Amino acid sequence: MWLAEVYIDLDLEILAEQQLVKLVHIKNKNTNRFGLIKKKFEGVFGRPIKPKSTPADFSYIDWSRISVPDEFVLTEDLIDVKPPRKRGENTLKILFRVVGALMLREMTTRFGRNGLGYLWVVIQQIIFISVFALLFEYRGRSLPYGVSMLAFLITGINAFFIFRNTVSQVRNALKSNISLLYYRQVSPFSIYMSRAVLETLTGIFIFGALVGISVVSGEELRMTSVLQVLGILVMLGLFGTCYGLLMATISTFVPSIKHFEQAINRILFFTSGLFYYANELPQGLREILLWNPLLHLIELLRDGFFATYTAEYASLEYVMWWTAGFLFFALILEIVGRKRMLEA
Repeated sequence: MWLAEVYIDLDLEILAEQQLVKLVHIKNKNTNRFGLIKKKFEGVFGRPIKPKSTPADFSYIDWSRISVPDEFVLTEDLIDVKPPRKRGENTLKILFRVVGALMLREMTTRFGRNGLGYLWVVIQQIIFISVFALLFEYRGRSLPYGVSMLAFLITGINAFFIFRNTVSQVRNALKSNISLLYYRQVSPFSIYMSRAVLETLTGIFIFGALVGISVVSGEELRMTSVLQVLGILVMLGLFGTCYGLLMATISTFVPSIKHFEQAINRILFFTSGLFYYANELPQGLREILLWNPLLHLIELLRDGFFATYTAEYASLEYVMWWTAGFLFFALILEIVGRKRMLEA
C-alpha cells in the first residue's frame, strides 16, 4: 500500500490507480488503510479508481534500482520544469507531498521496511560513545559542573554526527537520485530537502534514544530547556545542509574537493568541543577555536541540556551568519554551474 501512496504523492495518476486495482483483489489487506489511500486518490485526482482497469507489469517498480531510459537526455530545461498545478493546490503543497514521498523512499532504501536500520544506527553510536567513555574512565578524567560523562559525550558526539551525516547525504543527493528528475514533479530542491529533513529527524531520533537509554540505565539527566535543545539540533541539521549544498556545488568544478572535505571533518572532530568545554580552555586557544561555528552549536546544546553549565562564549547569531554565507555561495555556484551539475 505504501507504493500506491508514493505514486499519489508524486502525481503519478495511472501508476497509482493500477496499484490500487491490484490491492482490490487482495483479501488479506488492511481495509482501513486501503480506504484512506483510496480516498486520498479521489481527493488528489478528482475521480474514483476504475475497477476494470488492467494493471501493467511495471506497477511494482523497485525504487532503489530505477534507471533512466536510454533515449532520455537530461538538459538544463528539465531542471527548470515546475510541478504542474492542480485545481485547488499550490506549489508549496505539491512540494511538501513530493518531499514526503522522497523521504519515504529514502527511509525504505536505507533503513528497510521494518525499521531495523534505525536500530543499527543507534547501536553504532552507542558503541562509539562507549569506547570514549571507557577511555576517559580509564584515564580517570573527571568533568566539572557535576555533569555525567555519558551525557557529556552524547551532547558532543551525537551533535557532530548530525552535522557530518547531513553534509554527506546532501552533498551526494543529486548524484544518487539524478534519475528521479525524469518525473516532472521532482526537482533538485525537493531531492536536497528530502535528504536534509530525513537526516536531521534521524539525528534527533537517535539523540532521544540515547538519552532514553541513559535514563533507563540509571543516569540522572534533566534538561534545562527542551526547546533550546531541539532548536539547536535542528540548527545543526540546517547548518550541515547549507554546508553540504556548498560542497555539492564546489565538487562540480573541483571533483577532488571530497578529499579536502574529509580532512576538514577530521579537524572539526577535534576542534568542535566534543571532549571539552569552551569555558575551561586557555584564552588564547579558545579565541582560535571559537572561529569554528560547530563549537558554538555544541556549547549552546550543552547550555540547554545541563542546568549547571552556561555557554559564556557561544553565539547563535555567529552560526546563522555562517549558515547564510554557505547558502548564498552555494546558490551562486549552482546557478553558474547548473549544466555541469546535470552532466556530472
